[in-house]
Amino acid sequence: MEALELIKKALFCSSLCFIIYQTEALAHYAKLLRLDKLLKIDEYFCHKILSDNKKINYFDFILRKKYHFLLALLACPFCFGFWLCLLVSSFHFFDTLVVYWLFILSYKLMIWQK
Repeated sequence: MEALELIKKALFCSSLCFIIYQTEALAHYAKLLRLDKLLKIDEYFCHKILSDNKKINYFDFILRKKYHFLLALLACPFCFGFWLCLLVSSFHFFDTLVVYWLFILSYKLMIWQK
């Protein structure tokens, strides 16, 4: 696969993870799609307002409510990023390694810039 394609895939994965883990977009879209009762979005926003830790994200809130291994994997941006990189690189071993390495670099840069 061409190097530019691998870079595009890594940037896509890191951008998606940045939106999910560093913004409130997931909670707002869930509310927009009327999934707020199912996903306890209102309870999350109330907890965030009343909490001392304002940097808590949705996944941390859900893990505190009920721990589950799959939720723990979703709560980790690097775990979710690995599976996302594996998916976008079509399960090719070398491509997955390169895309994941580029994902880590670009995601760290995005967090550092924020």
